[in-house]
This record gives sequence, C-alpha cells and structure tokens, in this order.
Amino acid sequence: MTQTSSQRPRSQDGVGAPPLQAAPGVPLTAADSSRALWFGSKTEPLFGMYHPPRHASQPRRLGIVLCPPFGYEAMCAHRPYRRLAEDLASQGFAVLRFDYHGTGSSAGDDRDPGRVGAWSKSIDAAIAELARLSGCARVGLFGARLGANLAALAAERSSDVAAVALWGPTLTGNTFLREELAVHKLRAQQRAAERHKPVASDQDGEALGFVLTAETARDIKAIHLDKLTRAPASALVLTRDTPLQEARVAKRLEDLGAQVRCEPASGYTEMLDTSLPPAQIWQRVVSYFDERDRALGDDLPLVSDAAPLTAAETQVSPSSEVRETACWFGPERRLFGVLSEHPARARRDRPVVLLLSGGVNPQVGTNRMHTRWARSWAELGWTTFRFDQAGIGDSGRAKAKPKVSCTR
Repeated sequence: MTQTSSQRPRSQDGVGAPPLQAAPGVPLTAADSSRALWFGSKTEPLFGMYHPPRHASQPRRLGIVLCPPFGYEAMCAHRPYRRLAEDLASQGFAVLRFDYHGTGSSAGDDRDPGRVGAWSKSIDAAIAELARLSGCARVGLFGARLGANLAALAAERSSDVAAVALWGPTLTGNTFLREELAVHKLRAQQRAAERHKPVASDQDGEALGFVLTAETARDIKAIHLDKLTRAPASALVLTRDTPLQEARVAKRLEDLGAQVRCEPASGYTEMLDTSLPPAQIWQRVVSYFDERDRALGDDLPLVSDAAPLTAAETQVSPSSEVRETACWFGPERRLFGVLSEHPARARRDRPVVLLLSGGVNPQVGTNRMHTRWARSWAELGWTTFRFDQAGIGDSGRAKAKPKVSCTR
C-alpha cells in the first residue's frame, strides 16, 4: 500500500502525464446527456441514470457504477455524483448512477425489512444493467461513506469488478453508525444529557431526517470489511478531511492481494455543506479509472452505446398500477421531472399537483417525501409532477441572460 499525494499528475502507470481534460466540444453540464430508466426486477424496479460514453480519444473496456452514500449524505451528494458521472462519460466511460431499493425513485420503502441486503442486491442489479446497456465486461465501482462499504462488499461478490474507488470507508458498519447518529444528535441540538442516552436495540430511530429502523441499524453494524475474503485487482482508498479507518480498510484489501493506493482527499465535509462537486477529487477518481482501464487486456470488448437515448422512460407499478414517466422538458430540455398518474383513476377536471425541489433536494424530496406523496396521491386519482428546478438535482442551470447596455 502506498501513500501518495492526490495532486501528482499521472499517466497510465500513474507517473508523469498531465491530468485528463474534457473532450473538445463536449459540454460537461448538458442536462439531457443522460438517460433515465427503471431496471432490475419487474415487480420492484430500481431507478437509475445512464450516462453513455461521449466522444473521447481513448476507447474504454471498463464501465463505471456509482454507489451513493446513505440518507442525508446521498441527498447532498446527488448533484456532485451527477458531475462525476458526466466527467467520466466525457472521457469515454459508460456510467450508471442509481437509487438503492427503497430510496429515491426506486420501488420499496425505508421501513421494508432487509434494507442492507436490498441495497447490496441493488448494486448487483446495477452492474448487470450497465453491462446490458454498454456491453462492458469489466466494471469499476465508486462509493462514498456507506456507499464505499457496500461497493467493497459488491466487489467481494463479483469477479466482474476490476477496480474500486472508495471515499471515506469505515472498517465496520458500527463505526459508521456511531458517527452518523452522533452528528444527528448534535444537529438536533439535544440536551447534553440526552446525547449519551443509549437507544434500545429494538427501537426505530432517525439519522439526519431519514428513517433508520432497528433492523437496518443491526444490519449496518454487521458490516465488517475486516472480514472480506476477496478483493478486486486494484483499489483506490481516499481518506476524508479527518482520516478515521480508511488506512485499515486499505490494508485489508492489500492483504487480499489488491494493488492499493491510500491517498488524502479532503473536501467531503465541504461537499455535504455546499452540494458542490469536489473538482480535484473527481479528477483523481477519473484519472484512477483511466489507469485501470488502460491496464485491461485487449481481448475484452470495448464499451459501446447500445442503448438508444429516449426523451422519456415509463414504468408501471405492478402492485398499484401507478404509472411514472421520467422525462426532460422545458427550454432545450434542460429540466428533469417524474410524472405520476393512475390511468384508470386520474381525473382531467383536477389540476396537476406540482412538487417543487428546493435547496439541495432533488425531485424525490427530503427523506423521499415527494416520491411517497406522488405515488399515494396518484392512487387517489391526483396526477402529480415532481421535478428539479434549474440547477438542482438533474436539471441543468438556466442560461444567463445577455447583458444589455444602453448608450446615448
């Protein structure tokens, strides 16, 4: 395991080349460059955004799946994850970012049983879907915080995972959970005596506004990266602003035979506070996957864009018959939203209910409230449309109006 600076320019072997640049003429903020889709189980579909590879001088054999963090962190990281996907796509990678089961616009609920297992199966389904969409034979996984732990576990299960980039993983789920609940209590401004009051093991709780059932908490505590039995060929482990257990995770991966780099990468806290992409960290992640892609054998098939881009993607819930349509709309199709309606119960004499995003919240709303409201109201015959306002979630920024000057 080597400790290196994240600022050093690299070539395919990590030494001496300038950092990667965007392909000429490719905008990094095109709102309609990705394809919204539901995939996986027909009865419990997952929602994702597929970013097809754009023009790049280097054809790719590696596809990339982005594994989101948990709860509040996932909400704040939504926009930065989108930027990372666009940065990777501009370098020729096929990328899939997605919502775990019971989160975002995917099926399920955070009170359903078996959450950690469902999240793990969601990653497996995302890997399979990316292979179907792009034809890639090998996959790289990126994950932050709990998403990093889940990505490491997914790499243990799948031999198709050739590389992982993990930002802020913890050696155990118990460490993650203690930190998450401590931050929640501090932000909730509870009395000092209450901050140390233990929560009963059979009691449901809350983590920064998101439901955390007793079962989910127990399953998170059961995550032990120190007990991994298999690792991918290569791993990049990035520490957060204050390193915690990242080096121990890196050491475990190295002991299992992986080529590991453990590097400092401050900026995670700022990303959560501002929801702005950490440009230098994303550049390092792109550079790392570029190195790993170049190291793959020429016998593997090149990534292709086999799946055509569409303006809208529709899925119908088998249990409720609520139909949801994900689409780009507005000037230059820069805005993104999801329409929920019940074909048999929707009434044309009722207005469409608009659910507006705000702050850093994407269209699913805080703790996914917009998704729940939209689906339950559609059951009652109310058509709803939840969407990202300009510059939020998956919607592009509004174009600046030209300045007008008057001269006498």
